Amino acid sequence: MAVVPDGDGCVYDDLADGTVDEDFRVMTGFLRNRYRNPASGGPFFWVDFTMDDLLIRIYFRKSDLYLIGWAIRSEGTFPYFAVARGQGTTPPDTQLTGTAHTMSLSYKPSTERAGLGHRRLVEDLRTLHGYLNKWVRAGRGQGKLPTEDDREKAEQAYHLVIRTTSEMARLDGFFESFLVGWNGEWSQATELGNLPFNEAV
Repeated sequence: MAVVPDGDGCVYDDLADGTVDEDFRVMTGFLRNRYRNPASGGPFFWVDFTMDDLLIRIYFRKSDLYLIGWAIRSEGTFPYFAVARGQGTTPPDTQLTGTAHTMSLSYKPSTERAGLGHRRLVEDLRTLHGYLNKWVRAGRGQGKLPTEDDREKAEQAYHLVIRTTSEMARLDGFFESFLVGWNGEWSQATELGNLPFNEAV
């Protein structure tokens, strides 16, 4: 199986290659279970996505299932972190990198119109990884800081990853509808009909 939950963490291997919607179902089940059973461990839980040669970790708060930010790996750990939702404590063994916390929490119209699915999730996670990696490289004197265009693209990618993870975990009817279009582009304007609206919250 490509998705392996383990305590407060979950590994989602080969996201870029795999198009199996059942893997995404397992990951979403992990998000729901950690939100419903938050007592053990620290205040955060996370999912590690591997995509070819990249690995990105996204962090959620147990208290409210918010996707608070993401980290990228360096020498086997995840020291570089971008806080994007709120100004709370960063996860253990990470440091706030650059000024990624300046991203807006408000969705733009372009976010509302974007189609969601496997390919979009891969693209958005790559965008977040690239944005944070630019901060890291610039701090080492190995490149330029991200531009405002980079920040805007990362902000939209961040919002769409929220829609695809946190909000799909919250809303079971949308999640079940979304899985049908996992390998294409699922419209956020989809009407639920008789499908249940709420699952985790």
